Amino acid sequence: MSLRSFPVDSVEEDAEQTDVEEDVEAEIHRDEDVSIRVTQSPGFLCHIEATAAFRMPAEVLYRQVITHPDNAAIFRHMDRCSYRKVLSDDGQGRRRVRVAHEASWRFLLFHGTFTTKLDVEEDDRALTMDFTLDPSGGGVMKRFHGRWTIRPHPKDPEHSSLSTLDQDVALNVSLPPPLDRILKRISCRQVRNIFEDVKKEADKVSRGKPTLCPWEQARHKQIGVAEEEQAAGGQDGELLSAPAAGQHSASAAAPSRPAENGAAAAGAGAGQGHADAAAAASKALAGLDLKQST
Repeated sequence: MSLRSFPVDSVEEDAEQTDVEEDVEAEIHRDEDVSIRVTQSPGFLCHIEATAAFRMPAEVLYRQVITHPDNAAIFRHMDRCSYRKVLSDDGQGRRRVRVAHEASWRFLLFHGTFTTKLDVEEDDRALTMDFTLDPSGGGVMKRFHGRWTIRPHPKDPEHSSLSTLDQDVALNVSLPPPLDRILKRISCRQVRNIFEDVKKEADKVSRGKPTLCPWEQARHKQIGVAEEEQAAGGQDGELLSAPAAGQHSASAAAPSRPAENGAAAAGAGAGQGHADAAAAASKALAGLDLKQST
């Protein structure tokens, strides 16, 4: 499914004109539907800015794909959501959610699982979702944060949308130039896979055969919260009461799905593929180095 009638680069013509500091290396990957810009600066593995056009209204894309509680069924790089709790809801479409996603990774002969914990902020009115690595849930990642921004496509606002994903990753380990370049390529491929999965779901929605139930039916889901509070003897926090009718909520359990080729959990519903791939590959490389040195 292509948007060649109005390719993404026709509305992102200034993408390559963004000022880049001398210590930043920029790579541009672009086709008729997706534009991915990868930069690297001291202290970070990479920054990725990706924009794609979809045949789906902006609000539908935001609810039915990006923030839908059950979207693990859509994204190939997602195993399952093991924890999700709404921390606050202002009743006006702004929420804070804490999530944990489990991931499987594979690199050469190595494989394993790990968990990524994220703090998420959703804004239904602005159609944005911000995600930040929880201090206790990074593993080999030192810093990880990003944002999804959804907006109507300027050339077909009623039926199509533009989606932009910005995210940064910094690792707790230093990688020599050959390896960091490999991980950047893995990261770029992961982001492209995310957008491919969104396009497939947009096609299903347009044909009246969506993978997921309507967002309104799943918005109150939480997972792992009761078990957490039971284990803590009911002392660790209180469950947020269910929002009144017409208000939005975010939380969910996601079905388990096998990860492929080193892909890992998609944090906050979609955006963390490249970070988790980098973390998985870093773990594998670290294991390989340890094995060779013993």
